[in-house]
Amino acid sequence: MDGSSVGPVTGYEFTGVTHSHTIAAEFSVDETGLETLAEQVTVYPNPFNNTLTITNASGLRNIALKNLFGQSVFEKDIVSTDEEFINTESLPPGVYFLRMAGTDGSHRVLKIIKE
Repeated sequence: MDGSSVGPVTGYEFTGVTHSHTIAAEFSVDETGLETLAEQVTVYPNPFNNTLTITNASGLRNIALKNLFGQSVFEKDIVSTDEEFINTESLPPGVYFLRMAGTDGSHRVLKIIKE
């Protein structure tokens, strides 16, 4: 098309191609009005001691706390709540990863530290 726009394209199929060709494409995503899981959910305190608090959790489906070996030390399905508390008294001090799965299929992982 030599530099002209053809509008939205959902796919291409190439058949009988015998020579090298260059195809340039420009992609954009309309994110107007969308908040990411990272912007909605707040996790505190970090570092933490005996309790970890998650606010704005209503968009979450599941949370999992994993140690450095990837072993799950806590996991919970979320049922329409705005605030979640994780009791961490039994965990030894160290680095953990909090994996949050959103109801929209998004995921977020936070590195958190227990003192």
